[in-house]
Amino acid sequence: LTSFSQNDKIIVFISSFMPQKNHKFLVKVLKCLPKKYKLILGGPNQSSSEKGEYHKVLKEIRKLNLKDRIIIINGFVKNFNEYLWASDVMAFPVSKDEGFGTPVVESQACGIPVVSNRIKDLTSHYIKEGFGGYSSSLNIKTFAEMIKKAPLIEKKKLSLNSKYLIKNISTKKIDKEYHRIIKKLINEKHSSSY
Repeated sequence: LTSFSQNDKIIVFISSFMPQKNHKFLVKVLKCLPKKYKLILGGPNQSSSEKGEYHKVLKEIRKLNLKDRIIIINGFVKNFNEYLWASDVMAFPVSKDEGFGTPVVESQACGIPVVSNRIKDLTSHYIKEGFGGYSSSLNIKTFAEMIKKAPLIEKKKLSLNSKYLIKNISTKKIDKEYHRIIKKLINEKHSSSY
């Protein structure tokens, strides 16, 4: 899947190259990590702002001389799960609030620890510190330290966290909750129209 070795520590971040997704920040974080840490970045860059950001990321990689430690997948990544399973950490350094942050939950459900920027109503609810990963400020050195800590989380803790997320945030459970809310709204509408 990649040219990296089994001894490498692989960080993955798959997201469109929008400026707020903060790919360039991760490149700077990688520079602070030992050479065994490698980074996989991927995602589409179709709009003009995405293309601009993509080229800024490439420029940063050249500037920091990290070409041999980073793989970039240019375009939509169909096999995200394969890259996720090949990684040791999923990074989520977005600089603005996210809607739900699905990759944060998906990664942990697969047993892959996450290091994320602290995001209101996301990280406090969906990252149990030391079980599913860590949340951090967008400070390069602090984020790098969290990335070093994440692969050290015991497999048992990652497994317990995965089972909890699968049980409590599955599409089946969410669909059931939506059904309950819609049914309640319909009943309220019917009872208030008389």
